[in-house]
Amino acid sequence: MEINEIKAKDMLHQEYEKINEDETISKALSLLEGKKVLLVFEKDYENYKGVLTEKKINRSFLDPETKIKKLVMHAPKLNPEDNIIKISRLMFENDILQLPVFENNNILGIVDDTEILKKLQYQNYSEKTVNEFMSKNIITITPEEKVGRALALMRKKGITRLPVLEAGKLTGLITLHDIIEHVYRPKERFEAGNYFDEKVSVLDAPVKDIMVKNLITIKENSKLKEVMSLMLEYNLNSIIVVDENDSLKLKGLITRKDLLEPLTKLYEETKPIHIHLILRNELKEEAPKEEIIEEIERFIEKWNDILGEGTITADIQKHKEKFRKLPLIFTRLRITTDKIKVIVNANGWGFEQSIKNALKTAEEEFFKYKEIRTLIPRKKYVEFLDLAPLDLEE
Repeated sequence: MEINEIKAKDMLHQEYEKINEDETISKALSLLEGKKVLLVFEKDYENYKGVLTEKKINRSFLDPETKIKKLVMHAPKLNPEDNIIKISRLMFENDILQLPVFENNNILGIVDDTEILKKLQYQNYSEKTVNEFMSKNIITITPEEKVGRALALMRKKGITRLPVLEAGKLTGLITLHDIIEHVYRPKERFEAGNYFDEKVSVLDAPVKDIMVKNLITIKENSKLKEVMSLMLEYNLNSIIVVDENDSLKLKGLITRKDLLEPLTKLYEETKPIHIHLILRNELKEEAPKEEIIEEIERFIEKWNDILGEGTITADIQKHKEKFRKLPLIFTRLRITTDKIKVIVNANGWGFEQSIKNALKTAEEEFFKYKEIRTLIPRKKYVEFLDLAPLDLEE
């Protein structure tokens, strides 16, 4: 089977639970036992809101009685027919490795990075070498430094793991998960006792006390399929890469996300129009990125005969004003192709209305300029005139 023929429906599993957005973190953690992801809904369990993972909870360091609505990550809905290339792009762009599959608003299951790796092992691109995709500028720590220092580094750099080097030699690995287990232990932290005293003492302990010492590593010239096999066999999210001739010499780190990146490039290569989203004011998790992209894709399909090849960039900002709980959203849309160039601005209450207004304004621009009108088929030209008559005189 060719890589673009692998669909969401071929990779479904049922390792998920549903939860109400008003439930607490402690309730979420109890449901996550043995599960990879929670699907979050409103009270009626009909309106899907997003996903929640243990990793997201652990990185928040919030009180266990906090409502999970503060942590919900927007995750786009997959269609059963979406192929593995599109799915990998969505995972990479949204920084979520578990996506739900819906059909007619009914949840069918989950597709995650594990299922994708299982399929990718047997594809041609898995013959590429590790050093093409690994991260090379790795932040490290020494075994004698304090656990608190490791945690501070992870927070500052936005990472979840640190190789441990002693005299330049690889000696271990400390991860955010290790620290959570030893310091915060979210599954036990609701119990009273000596929690705070214990937390302080562990943060002051040396890294060597809690780091993983028996490491699984891979050499830099190994094939990607070998990485995938190790990740699947040992349920690893990352693998340390070492020198071909020295197993204690750190060369880099490769993660599951690194393995998805080549597929995102394959997706881009199949599209004549590349879509870029710029989300301002910390909108990365709030904005419904997939819905915005789908709206733009429908626009591209409608006008594909005049757009040519190029990019559409949507620069989106949120204002403080609200109407019926919907924020005022500003969208600056830039269409730059080998045939046309149009830049428009639009506001709207909510993301959906804002992007629709911007796209509608772009359509109006198409009919204002003679050089663009000559590209528009007569049928669309007449339809547009009937809907929105414009002064088309030069």
